[in-house]
Amino acid sequence: MFRAIQTISLMVLLTSLSLIAETADRQKITFAFFDDPNTSATMKYTELVYTDAFYRLNIDFSYAVFPSIRASKMADLGRVDGEPGRVAAYGQKHPNLIRIDESLGSIAISAYIHDPSININSWKDTVFFKVVDTLCLNFTLH
Repeated sequence: MFRAIQTISLMVLLTSLSLIAETADRQKITFAFFDDPNTSATMKYTELVYTDAFYRLNIDFSYAVFPSIRASKMADLGRVDGEPGRVAAYGQKHPNLIRIDESLGSIAISAYIHDPSININSWKDTVFFKVVDTLCLNFTLH
């Protein structure tokens, strides 16, 4: 009987140590999000993809929500590990960050005018106009 209790105790101890070691081995990564996944479907999708991808790599994923400029500063200071959703040229001003060229989706930006006499051929032609309303955001999932 005493031998059985010793064996069970040893098994419990080894299992506990195994779980502690597994938890200690997991890395952590935190991204700065510019919008809250609890109120944005696009960011919810982003959160779910990153959570699953990093889980498969044995990394615990978390995020913190910041305005864009603060998110950049937090990444530059090393207080967060990265940011999703930045344009390719962003890396030129933030050489401490490494761009990963794997897209979760894409956004197309279009402008519509209602006065046919206005001639706009590029975004530069819009500098003299005021944007009145943003009607829709279309995020294409990859």
